[in-house]
Amino acid sequence: MGSIYDNPLTSILPPEIFNEIIQCLPQESQLTLISVSRALRSISTRYIYRSVTLKTFSSLLRFCYIVMFNDAAAEAVRKLCFGVKKNVESPTPSSQLLSGQRCILRSALCKVAPHVVELNVNNLPDDYVSCIPHQFPRLHSYLTELNVTSSETIEFIRHNAHRLRRLSIYSRDSELPLQCAINLPNLHTFDTFPTLVPYFFPGTNLTSHTWLITSQFSKETLNAAFDAIRNWDIHITAMNFSGFCPPEWVLRPIPQCLPDLIDLYLILPLTDRNAIYSEIDGILPKMKNLQSICIEFDSARHEHIEQTPDSVTNEYLDDEIERLELWGSLSSTLSHIRILSNKNFWARIDAYGLDTWLPLCNDKGSAETTLAWMRQQSHYDKLLEDILILSENDSDRETATRCFDILSTGFGLSNS
Repeated sequence: MGSIYDNPLTSILPPEIFNEIIQCLPQESQLTLISVSRALRSISTRYIYRSVTLKTFSSLLRFCYIVMFNDAAAEAVRKLCFGVKKNVESPTPSSQLLSGQRCILRSALCKVAPHVVELNVNNLPDDYVSCIPHQFPRLHSYLTELNVTSSETIEFIRHNAHRLRRLSIYSRDSELPLQCAINLPNLHTFDTFPTLVPYFFPGTNLTSHTWLITSQFSKETLNAAFDAIRNWDIHITAMNFSGFCPPEWVLRPIPQCLPDLIDLYLILPLTDRNAIYSEIDGILPKMKNLQSICIEFDSARHEHIEQTPDSVTNEYLDDEIERLELWGSLSSTLSHIRILSNKNFWARIDAYGLDTWLPLCNDKGSAETTLAWMRQQSHYDKLLEDILILSENDSDRETATRCFDILSTGFGLSNS
């Protein structure tokens, strides 16, 4: 079969153009191109195997055989995710078969390891964790969620510690097999349980940190994690707390332990939302850099949680603007507030000599209700002349752009 360049219409196009075209195609089309010609197979392979998710054990074995005998496929892998569920297809293999499968998996991983930048082993069965080679020279991101943190996992993190930019590690172990904390000098994002925080020592590049908090964690456990953060002596600017605990446990230590915080994200399934609001009232005057607060009430975790109205009402907006005005008076830097249980995102705007909060909506119904509510508020009169409440269905891009031009003066929103 001839080259793709044999056709006069394509012979004038450089190979880079074909790379760009094939890269933008859906994977189904890329798979079709493999059988068209050798040249197209070579180009398509670079993108078909760039991001690989293995959801079944048979697909895992098939992937192993492919990369072992296809150098181009092995060199193309950049993101590798194991989604294999243990024993979903067959019973536990015999010791002899398990040994053979481990050998195949290790050989395949050794071949792709020099090229992988993101590795997700959340659903890799424990029997195969030892197959992962320690050295991944280009690895930036490592995600793992194991029932038991094995020594192999710890050694893997240790060997790649200086390269990792993102680490997501969750384990039910209360203690790790570590003599001292692992230094992670280039880490940017760190997601973990509070119990594991003292075992790692990020460098000054860390900006985003997430805690997943379960009901089994005590106040003492959280305090130990906060003490570890204080010992890091770095400037964390974004913090996410997700889980089940009294709000004061996570909010009261923040001003002392995270003084440089810019973005705060809370997912707390508590029955009394006013308790959260009261704790935020207490920390805002002490936070000199905080710009954004996002609060999500996870009702799925508690059957008695107070419910927010499905639709935005005038009464609800009256209550919410009162809360925002209070928070604005407590913090001069606060400029974004989002409470995900309703349809509004509030942005602080300083225009026409006013310091006020502007509700931006993400659906048509809420936008109409909110706009009607704003027209009843006298201090919005001048703003309404120039600003449109945005919604996904809005076709007036010119007005929307003008809105963002005004908003971007104060807090740099993108008008994409």
